[in-house]
Amino acid sequence: MPNSHSTSGSPIRLLLFVAYTAVDKEREQEAVALLNIDLE
Repeated sequence: MPNSHSTSGSPIRLLLFVAYTAVDKEREQEAVALLNIDLE
């Protein structure tokens, strides 16, 4: 997966994030942490 820093327009990443949390709610906090790290 290409590492793009244009987080302002990344609907694909958002969809992956939503799908990931929908599949495994227990990993939601982990996903949020990963997303927050990626946004910085």
